[in-house]
Amino acid sequence: MDRSRVHARGGVAIAGLSYFWLALFNTRGIDMLIFSGVQGLGFGVAYAALGTLAVQHVPMDRSGIASGINSLVRTGGGSIAGAVTAAILAGMVIGGSDVPRLGAYELSFWIVGAGSVLAALVALGNALRYPRDGAGF
Repeated sequence: MDRSRVHARGGVAIAGLSYFWLALFNTRGIDMLIFSGVQGLGFGVAYAALGTLAVQHVPMDRSGIASGINSLVRTGGGSIAGAVTAAILAGMVIGGSDVPRLGAYELSFWIVGAGSVLAALVALGNALRYPRDGAGF
C-alpha cells in the first residue's frame, strides 16, 4: 500500500481528534497548547501526503495542474470553513453584544472534527474500493 494514502487518512484523523479535544477541553491554556500540537501534526502529515498523492496519480506532464488544483481546493476549503465559523460565531452571541458565546466556539470545533471524521471515512472507503492500484487515497 502506498504510504501517502495511509498518511493522508491518518493526518486527517489526527487533526479531527485535535478539534474534538478542544470542543471538550477549553478552559486552560494547556488545552490550547495540546490542540495546537496535535492539529499541527495532523495537518502537516495530511497536507504533505495530499500533495504527493495529487502528482502521483496523473501523467508527469500534468503534475503542475494537479498540484495547482490541490492548492486551490485546499484554499477554497479553508475559505468556506472560515465563513461558516464566522456565521456561527456571529449568530451565537452573549445577550445583545457582539461577543460570541463559548458554545459557538465549541459548535465550530465539533463541526470541524465531524468533517475530519467524514473525510477519513471517505478516504478509507476509497482505499478499500481500490486496494492495489492506488487509484485514490
